[in-house]
Amino acid sequence: MSKDLIFTFLEAKSVDIDASENTIKSYSQDLDKYIDWLAPFKIQILDAQLQHIEQYLVHLKNRELSIASRARHLSSIKQFIDLLLRKDGHRLTQRFRSRAQVDQKSFLSQ
Repeated sequence: MSKDLIFTFLEAKSVDIDASENTIKSYSQDLDKYIDWLAPFKIQILDAQLQHIEQYLVHLKNRELSIASRARHLSSIKQFIDLLLRKDGHRLTQRFRSRAQVDQKSFLSQ
């Protein structure tokens, strides 16, 4: 199911913003890596919560990804969630809006 949602997201991005092939490939790789990271915890992407995203960003930092790379991963995840909320009506709002939005600059620089 996660792969189907990602495919839908990638299609929408390619149409909505006329994204380049490289941009779509980056979105795909970022989301695939996030899903792969969630898998050992037996968490599906639709069941992930803000704390999982935060833990994933820490994981990326521990792997010594640059701030720019971590920001791109976060952006891909946020855009994916935003699209689900806008287009598919998934009820993720409670999970991600119950806490304040991740302060990208301060969290990524930690």
